[in-house]
Order: sequence, then C-alpha cells, then structure tokens
Amino acid sequence: MIVPIIPEPEKRNLILSRFLAKTALEYLTLRLCECEGWNEEIVDKTELDPIRNFARFGIGSYWEYHQRRIYNEDARFIDSTSKHSEPYEILHEMDLLYTDNNILYFIVAIMGIEYAINLGESEVSSYINWLTENNNKSPLYIVSENQIKKDEGTSGY
Repeated sequence: MIVPIIPEPEKRNLILSRFLAKTALEYLTLRLCECEGWNEEIVDKTELDPIRNFARFGIGSYWEYHQRRIYNEDARFIDSTSKHSEPYEILHEMDLLYTDNNILYFIVAIMGIEYAINLGESEVSSYINWLTENNNKSPLYIVSENQIKKDEGTSGY
C-alpha cells in the first residue's frame, strides 16, 4: 500500500476556501455573540452576504485566501508566562485581524499552516501588504511563546 505524504493542501482549493469562509463567519459570530445587537449585526449585514452565500451554497466565484506555513506541525512551544513548564503543541489557533484599511480578516493556523481570508471581499493583497509592514509576523504570534528545539525541554523534544 502506498500512502502519499502531503505536507500541506494545494493552494486554490475550493473546498478549503469554503471551509475557511464558513469558519470565519462562525468565529465572527462567536466573538460578537456577547455584544448587544450581535444577531442583527451578523444576520442583517449585507456586506457579509457574498461570503455567506459562498460558504453555504457555493454561490459566487472562488474566494481567495492566503496560505503559508508558520511552523512545522510537530513543533513544540513553551510559554514563559505559564505555570506549566512542559512543552506543548499548537494544533490550531485563530483570531480576527482588522487592518488600518478597515478590512476584516479571519486568521487560523491548523497544524502550523496559517490561512487568512477576507470577510468582505475575495482578495488577500492587503493581507500580504500587512504582513510586509509587520515583518511577516503572524497576527497569531504571542510574545511570551517560544518555539523550542528538539533537544530542549523536558519531554525529549
């Protein structure tokens, strides 16, 4: 039996694009659900209709997203502010990025691959510009968190 090893998904993947669009809307809802009037802000926001229709029904053209590896999937980290000294893996992490140009991006890293999708329109050039202006540092970067080498730490990693 031959099992291919695929280090990361192919770029311009329609299914992945729809998954990211749906996840972006779900995460936006999660972040806003404790604010007064959140339901109307999500449901009635016509600016979200294009990404909502793409995510739910596949309506519209392909929705662009940005993809890059920011750490290896077997990377281990340690947080200097944590009470726990054991190294840990980051399976996934996510956040919203609102740029100075008033563009809202959903950023998610899954097994070390960062994806960014614009909630307002199908473009990622402004995210690439944001990365350039911020020394290509991921918006998910945590200052107190450091990646360790395999020979450091307490678990033989």
